[in-house]
Amino acid sequence: MSDADEILSAVESLALADSYYVDEEYDLAMDAYAATLSVARQSETIIRFRALSHKAATLMKLKRFEEACEDAQTALVSIPPAFDLARETEVCHARMAVALFEMSRFEDALQGFQQAEQLASLNERSVSKYQDYIRRCQARLEPDPKLPQPSTTPPTKEKAKEEEEEEEDVEQPVIEEVTARAQPTGKESRPSQPPTASIAKKVPSKPAQPTMPKYQYYQSDNVMTIAILEPGMKQEDVRVKFSPKKLTVVLTKQGVDFTVVCGNLYAKVEVARCKVVVKAEKVLVKLRKTEPHEWHDLLSKTLDGDQESKTSESASEDQIPLVEEGKTRAYASHRDWDAIERNIGEQEKKEKPEGDEALNQLFKQIYGRADEDTRRAMIKSYQTSGGTVLSTDWKEVQKKDYEQERKAPKGMEWKTWEGKKIQQEED
Repeated sequence: MSDADEILSAVESLALADSYYVDEEYDLAMDAYAATLSVARQSETIIRFRALSHKAATLMKLKRFEEACEDAQTALVSIPPAFDLARETEVCHARMAVALFEMSRFEDALQGFQQAEQLASLNERSVSKYQDYIRRCQARLEPDPKLPQPSTTPPTKEKAKEEEEEEEDVEQPVIEEVTARAQPTGKESRPSQPPTASIAKKVPSKPAQPTMPKYQYYQSDNVMTIAILEPGMKQEDVRVKFSPKKLTVVLTKQGVDFTVVCGNLYAKVEVARCKVVVKAEKVLVKLRKTEPHEWHDLLSKTLDGDQESKTSESASEDQIPLVEEGKTRAYASHRDWDAIERNIGEQEKKEKPEGDEALNQLFKQIYGRADEDTRRAMIKSYQTSGGTVLSTDWKEVQKKDYEQERKAPKGMEWKTWEGKKIQQEED
C-alpha cells in the first residue's frame, strides 16, 4: 500500500475496498480489506466483521474457497450477540455455506444454509435460494429412494428392447395415455372417471407475458455500472449502443424487445473503454467516465444543447488565473488574487440589477460622481426628512428644516422623541 493509503481510517479503507469489489478489481480489493483489518482497532468490532465478511466474498470470486470459509467463520465468531446485525450475519452464514459446498463438505454446508434460512425467516426475507441449496446438499448426502438405482449387470438384448419400448410409451402425448386407461377391460365394465381433471393438470398453462427488466446503478469516481436484473440472458439478446453523451440498452425477452435505458448521459464517457458483461444472474453495463467525479444521476434532465452550454459556461468560470512562475507570491497558493478580484468586478459591472436594487444602484452612481455640496445635500435631505426627500440642491437644502416641515404619510402616525405627534399628509 502507498503512503496515501496508510493514513486512511478503517471506515475509509473499507469503503475503498468495497469500491474495488464493485469494479471487479478483486486483487486491489484484497489489499484494501487487509489494510482495513490492520488499521481497525479491536474495539471497532462492526468494521472488522464487515471487512472479514466482504473479504470472504472477494475470495469466493477468486475461487479461493478454503480461505473464504475461514474468513467468514472468523467474522461470525468475532461479532458479539449484543450487536443487531441479523441481515449481515445471514449473508455471512450463506457465504461460508457456499464455500463449504464448493469444497464438497456438504454436511457442514447444510448446517450453514439452515442457519442462513432461519435468519432470513426472522428478517422476513426470501428463503427460496437457501431451500434450493439445502435440497442440493441433502441430495448429495443421501440419494433419493424414489429414483431408480443403477444396475451393476449389463442388460440383455430382451431387457434393452423392453426399455426402448417403455421409452417410446413415455414419449406418447398425455391425452392419448389417459384415453387408453379409460377403456374397459371386457371382463369388468365399470364406468371410468372422466379424464378432464387429469388433462387439466398436465396440459401446460399459457406462458406469462414478458415484463420490462428492472435495473439499478452504482458508481465509483471512474466507473458508472448499470446492473440489469434479468437472469438467463445471452450475449445475442443484449444490444448496447455507446456514444460519448448517449446510451441505448435493448434486451430481447421471449422474442420481445425492451428498451431498458435510452437517453442522454449525465456526463461524457470514453466509448472505447465501456463494456458489457453478461452474467448468469444479471447483465452489467460499465461506463468509463472521462473525468473522475460523482454523477448526481445516470441520465441528464436537460437537452444536449442546454447541457453543453452550461458545461461551457461552468468551464469558463472554472478557469482560475494563476500567478506566473518567477513572480513573488504573497501566499502559498498559486492563484492570482488580484486578477480574480478584477474578474469579479467586471462580472458585477455586467450584471443588470432590477427593481429597488436598480434604484439604489442609480443613487450610488449619482453620489459617487457628485461634488461635496451635492453629497451634503443628499445626506441632509434624506436623513432629516425621515427618508421621504432626496435632494441634490445644497442651496435649497441648506435653508430648509425638514424635521419641522415633514409630514407622516397617509395612514401612518409619527411621533417625535418627546412624544409629540407629527402632522399627517392630507389627500
